[in-house]
Amino acid sequence: MEKTIEKMISSELKGGKVGVVEALVSLCKDGGEFMITVHKDEVNYEIEWYTEDIEEPSKEEIDAEIVRLQDEYDGNQYQRDRTEGIGSIYPTTGEQFDLLYHELETSVSLTTSGSWFKAVKAVKDANPKPE
Repeated sequence: MEKTIEKMISSELKGGKVGVVEALVSLCKDGGEFMITVHKDEVNYEIEWYTEDIEEPSKEEIDAEIVRLQDEYDGNQYQRDRTEGIGSIYPTTGEQFDLLYHELETSVSLTTSGSWFKAVKAVKDANPKPE
């Protein structure tokens, strides 16, 4: 399965804060070589643009992309809550296969009253997708 740039950034973002690097990577999907120097304040930066046939994104475009990516990242918090940290998280893949195996072994079918379904539903109920 192919990952989009946005999904790669969202899944690999550490600390939950989108910055200029993530925005530039997202904006430069069709290429574009650059070097960025981010100052110690982590707000100011300088870009050296090396691709002549692709226009360098403006500061406004970069800022708008930071907001868009941050909104997307924040909107997917429920997904991270289902798989990371403490609380109600999905059983491991191996545990889920074991639940499925035993359910099929005993009842010969999968139902909404089975152990696998109940385990997954409990996590989804505890971490609902926002409307």
